[in-house]
Amino acid sequence: MRRGAAVGATRRFRRTSVLRGRTGRIAPCESSLRLLTVAALALPGLAALPAQAQEADSLSIQFNHYEEGNRDIYGSFEGHPEDVKLPHYYDAVRADTLHGLFHVNLRDRLSLDLEYVQDTWSGATPVGVAPVVSGANTIKGIPDGNGGFSALTGATPLLFAGNFRMFPVDSHGNTFSTPGTIDNHQTDVLTYASPETRRQGAFNINYEWDRSALNGGAGLSSEPDYKSTFINLGGRIDFNHKLTTLGWGLSFTHDTTDAKLDPDELPYLNPWAYSSRGVYPDEPDAAWTGITPAPSGHLDRTFRFHDGGGFDVVEETMHGTRQDWAGHLGLTRVLDRNSLLTTELGYTRSTGYLANPYKVVYDFEVVNFDSSSDIGTRFLVHRGVFGALIEVRPDERRQIDGHLGYKRYFARPDAALGIDYHYTRDDWGIRAHTFEVNWSQAFRGGWTLTPRLRYYSQSKADFYVTSLFEYYNVNFEDFSFTSLNSLPAYYSSDGRLAAFGTLSGSLVLDKELGRGISLELGTEYYSHRAGLKLGGGSQDGFDDFHYWNVNLGLKVDLSGTPRRDRVAANSTDGMELHHHAAHSAPAGILFDHTLDGGQWMLGYRFSRSTEGGSLLLGSTPVSIDAVRTDGCGGKTCAVTPRAMDMNMQMLEIMYAPSHAVTFMLMPQFVDMDMTMTPNPGFVSSHGSHAATHSHHTGGIGDTGFYALFPLASWADGQVTLALGGTAPTGSVNIKLRKTMFNENYDQRIHYGMQLGSGTWDFNPTLSYQGTAGHAYWGAQANGTKRLGGRNGAGYRLGDLAQASLWGGYEFTPWLSGSVRGVYTSVGRIHGAFNPVPAIEYSGAPTGEVYVPTHIGPFDQPANYGGRFADIGAGLNLRLPARMLGGSLLKFEYLHPAITKYNGYQLDREDSLVLGWSAMF
Repeated sequence: MRRGAAVGATRRFRRTSVLRGRTGRIAPCESSLRLLTVAALALPGLAALPAQAQEADSLSIQFNHYEEGNRDIYGSFEGHPEDVKLPHYYDAVRADTLHGLFHVNLRDRLSLDLEYVQDTWSGATPVGVAPVVSGANTIKGIPDGNGGFSALTGATPLLFAGNFRMFPVDSHGNTFSTPGTIDNHQTDVLTYASPETRRQGAFNINYEWDRSALNGGAGLSSEPDYKSTFINLGGRIDFNHKLTTLGWGLSFTHDTTDAKLDPDELPYLNPWAYSSRGVYPDEPDAAWTGITPAPSGHLDRTFRFHDGGGFDVVEETMHGTRQDWAGHLGLTRVLDRNSLLTTELGYTRSTGYLANPYKVVYDFEVVNFDSSSDIGTRFLVHRGVFGALIEVRPDERRQIDGHLGYKRYFARPDAALGIDYHYTRDDWGIRAHTFEVNWSQAFRGGWTLTPRLRYYSQSKADFYVTSLFEYYNVNFEDFSFTSLNSLPAYYSSDGRLAAFGTLSGSLVLDKELGRGISLELGTEYYSHRAGLKLGGGSQDGFDDFHYWNVNLGLKVDLSGTPRRDRVAANSTDGMELHHHAAHSAPAGILFDHTLDGGQWMLGYRFSRSTEGGSLLLGSTPVSIDAVRTDGCGGKTCAVTPRAMDMNMQMLEIMYAPSHAVTFMLMPQFVDMDMTMTPNPGFVSSHGSHAATHSHHTGGIGDTGFYALFPLASWADGQVTLALGGTAPTGSVNIKLRKTMFNENYDQRIHYGMQLGSGTWDFNPTLSYQGTAGHAYWGAQANGTKRLGGRNGAGYRLGDLAQASLWGGYEFTPWLSGSVRGVYTSVGRIHGAFNPVPAIEYSGAPTGEVYVPTHIGPFDQPANYGGRFADIGAGLNLRLPARMLGGSLLKFEYLHPAITKYNGYQLDREDSLVLGWSAMF
């Protein structure tokens, strides 16, 4: 589960997408205009610039990696009561993002933008904040014999009331380490976020007149616990001989939250503000608790009742909806030939469920044991704290944004300066200032370097708190309690609502490669600190951390792609057959052709494969009972896979320095989702995973690099050899989240859900293609040989061999269809995950190997690989030359014909491959 830090990702990407109402970039014809554009477009949400020309067909692809530094968490070791900085258990928050944008001119003045964003988040984020003196992060330590600790174990967060210490508090909420000594130090309490993937698709249509433009679009963003749909309308009007431009935009967003709360936290969370029932199923209402019901959002609770009495909470799901209406109005004025000024004003009104379902606020019961004592000993936190309250926010937020920007070009250094200021305020009490300056410096050879410095400061929300205290007087005669205060209606400890500042610096390097191709590489580093706030922060710095990101972008001007006749004229020996829709291999075939000397090709390929339905042993369906007893290598399987989806996106970059060789680079971006159910008879020991649940992974896969050689070619055919392999850039170290039933931080997630092989792999391929009239055919043999021994995780994937035969027919010069047969053989996994040492509850090592209880057949190396046959049908479509440069679209649908697994695995289902390519 994403846990807070990543919850805002959807809104962040939505706000900075092309759908904000921009009408495109300037078509630069001079260095000054180009650099002014670079400087101006560094600012998201800028109104359309004047002097626009219709943008050429283009494709932009960008990859971004975001990673936070570890936060300083404070607590104590078991048997070591002093509070100290604790070691870092969890990987910090990280995200891999893929962003693609197609710009297509449908006809003169009419264009279409297609946008796709996918990101995968994981890592440890704060679930709440607690006083250090409360012992919220108490863990077990293993003595090293020298007064220190050789290893540490224990879960965080410790949400359960009994885990907190008793400590003194005064009537103002100050906490004390000893009577009379105030110690208000706070600490984040972390929880680990299992990987989750978000996908967003959007479109925008733009129409240009001589002095105005109108655009509109819509999109959908989806993740396991959050859905968002949005529409927008915007445009611009040019005045004063196009020296002044008025830009405007309107948008509406509807979001739905259906968040399953962490099952390991269910016994400790206090859901009363969101539930029509109390903690127990027979409680009719939560009002008696003294907690004000949340204005929006509600919690559904599922109970499991035992035959002998009692029950367990199996699942809690937070539901809520929100709507956002937003508008902005901007004015851009060209001051002279080298400078321009921009102003913009925006307004957003949000209503509905605006809270974060994964954030809690600790509520401590403070008891007055002796009203005559001095402050610091008079009130004492009772060991039975009230609980971890799910945060509550108002159901409405009104926000105003203002922006002022100045851009200037300097001829002598051939550079542009950008200075921007943003001011934001809302009715939650947050006031934010952003100052930014960037310098875009052009160099010979098409190089541009842009350093940027950015400062941000905000005040805290009115309802931001680190923790809550409920004060009571005690009558010792009858042990009755009298409440001295009430809880506020709204409360949140989300650090994004606190007072803080950030200081960041970035560097972006852009290179024009020629033929309409440009490459961008950027990096940015942020420091997030309470002390950076304007006027100083009000916190003690417990939430200070840093984060950084790197991005790699590629943009291609598709207007530079060659026409069919030009390709044929420049090709020799029948090589032109590779550029015709009728003579192109099916979408699932790679390495089938080479390029002519000096040519480039850019391609994108998407494939989706699924598993589901019956569990098979070899090719025979088997029962869940058989899998439970025999499918886990002598152990009892706790869970059974129900469905498995895998998506792969691959970028293909080809370049031929000569006719004799073509080089190919193929980075990959993959994501996987497995749904599983607990097996009968294992519910009691599987505890919190008694319900159907899923595991997700995603990010960079292995990166391919190849050299392709035309061994032979003639008028109606050719033979191509591809030699190369993949580098182990995909992770094999993705771990399961530590839970009360997975008592280990180092237990890796299933073999099939790791992102790469972990080894250098050799992939030779031999292809043949032929054609006669309107018919064409081909054959290909390829394989994968894992080089070296086992990977760093302790295993090696099986080798692969594959053979394909296909034939097709040209229906028209721009459309063809094909059929294909595929045979694949995949070996079983060799070795196994490196063993993880087991640790006793006391914290001492047992000398044995940790034996996980959360296992299924997918955790056994013997249950991988097999022999398969598939039948496919495909279509190839050549776009008109005026659309995307006459590029090629491919579709192929594959149906399993024969499946013979090694061991126990889910049956295969249909798969799909989509491809796009353009040549330069």
